[in-house]
Amino acid sequence: MEMSFRKLPDDQHEILVRARKGPDVRLLVQPVGPTMPNGLVHAVVETDLGIDDGFWGAMARGATFQGFELVTPGRHRRSGMKVLRRGGAAVMAAELSVN
Repeated sequence: MEMSFRKLPDDQHEILVRARKGPDVRLLVQPVGPTMPNGLVHAVVETDLGIDDGFWGAMARGATFQGFELVTPGRHRRSGMKVLRRGGAAVMAAELSVN
């Protein structure tokens, strides 16, 4: 999976996620203020702690979280909710680790 974080003017950013099990998605422009984007913090902490079933692991397996949109409009054939139902506890554990 490939994640691209793009810093934009006025303390905003966007994330593009490609080469995952589901379709390519992006998180549209989000304000972050003077801190790092939460998705980037997750990527760093999950990688450092060897967490492969957290937020980004779920994204790699096809989960889609609120705020993310398809890059190419179309029907998402594999439900991201199924991924979260199976691995939601691990995603929550990763969330607590990042916090």
